[in-house]
Amino acid sequence: MYRGIISIVRSDTHYEGTLKALELIDSEIRGVVCGRWKFLIKPNFVSTSVYLSATPKETVDAILNYLYENYDASEVLIAESPASARAEEGYRNYSYYELRKKHPGLEFGVYVLRLLLDKSFVKISPCRAKTHNTVVVTLSIKNMVMGGIRRGYQLSSKNKTILPKPDQKENTLTNHSLRHLLEKQQYCQSRTKQLKTHNTCPEKQRNMTNR
Repeated sequence: MYRGIISIVRSDTHYEGTLKALELIDSEIRGVVCGRWKFLIKPNFVSTSVYLSATPKETVDAILNYLYENYDASEVLIAESPASARAEEGYRNYSYYELRKKHPGLEFGVYVLRLLLDKSFVKISPCRAKTHNTVVVTLSIKNMVMGGIRRGYQLSSKNKTILPKPDQKENTLTNHSLRHLLEKQQYCQSRTKQLKTHNTCPEKQRNMTNR
């Protein structure tokens, strides 16, 4: 089994801390990049107006500097799909567009889901650590999985998947992956409600069942 390598640093700024953390695992990063020169940075905007719920611009700036200094990047994209607003609002409110002054070739506003299936891109998920009011914590998977769904996809009140209108359809592989992700989200939400109702954790439930 592959074991991921992590780096932990103490810093007074998002920029300095991110850069130090990347430098500590530089050799591991090079192994993941493995000759690829296209990069997708997927920040996390739980809200496009509440600063503490979003990936700081300084964090992304540090990632960009690291990439451009260490790799001959041919394409670098920043893509996000907030749940309740347009990504452009977050880019504007959090001053992301200022990054273009420092990194002229930077691109914004592309759809995320199709790119997540593109193996030619190195995916980077800089997500601010925070609590979650529904499932307590989502760790690293939510930003790249549920956060990659294009706005317009949703679950109906009857718990059925609603796919896009005809002019919004993606390819078959994307739709299949999306349906699987939405069904998984629905199950997780249902399971969370059950745990809250019983006011106990899964481990305690197993112990009670074994008695």
